[in-house]
Amino acid sequence: LGQALSKPEAFNPAEAEGVVRIAAYDAELAVLVPGLICALDRLAPGLRISATAIGRHEALRALEDRKVDLAFGYFWDLSDNFIAEELGQETYRVAARQDHPVFDSDMTLEAYVAQRHLMVSMSGDFNGVVDRSLERLGLSRHVAAVVPLFFPALATLSRSNLIATLPTRLVDRH
Repeated sequence: LGQALSKPEAFNPAEAEGVVRIAAYDAELAVLVPGLICALDRLAPGLRISATAIGRHEALRALEDRKVDLAFGYFWDLSDNFIAEELGQETYRVAARQDHPVFDSDMTLEAYVAQRHLMVSMSGDFNGVVDRSLERLGLSRHVAAVVPLFFPALATLSRSNLIATLPTRLVDRH
């Protein structure tokens, strides 16, 4: 009882030991986790990182089941079972192969919706957040293909005439 009621010891990263288990989609794994691994390697060398690529719903279940310690991603409508901290804002960028004709002139909304699109969806859905935004404007796009992760999307874009709307930080780095 005394131990349970006493103040926790101060956290000293240099002496910390254990495993930190992280769940995230591949975009967050590529953008956020490398910096975290480098910082912990320097500041808390006794901590090890285990990162798992899973989608947001599975990540929340893994948190509830205590299979992971942290989940990175876009989570909305979280229940009171979770503690959430905003790490930053993300914007989106249209991505395509380097010599794609879509970049020959200014990108207009009409030019954007006229293209054939590649979408990232772990569930395989052909309708996502971009499509919901377009619907509010009375527009739609043609999603020609869906892949479950961002890196296969980037690989596909480099060899096809498709375009995709992807997180800016991921596009800028890769």
